[in-house]
Amino acid sequence: MFATGLGPVKGGRMVSGNPSPSSPLAVTDPVELFFGDPRIQQAEIIVDWSGLTPGFIGVYQLNIRVPGEHIRGEALPVTLRVGGVESQKAGPAVPIVAVD
Repeated sequence: MFATGLGPVKGGRMVSGNPSPSSPLAVTDPVELFFGDPRIQQAEIIVDWSGLTPGFIGVYQLNIRVPGEHIRGEALPVTLRVGGVESQKAGPAVPIVAVD
């Protein structure tokens, strides 16, 4: 999954306006990800890694796994939480996913 605006990173040395490094990787603080209502335990998605995508400018990458017991639906809202701050929950820019 790709995102923007996940905040500061650690590790890789960043230079404003330049692509993100591939070694060492620039990683974010821990990210929580939910497909559906974050108050429901089965909405949480496993984030194995998150950080800036090597070779891109300002694009974050999340390597994720959808657990066996998860919410299913055709238009589940996506919620990201970093450092206790949640992504936007209303408006035209709220992403949705389909999970079968």
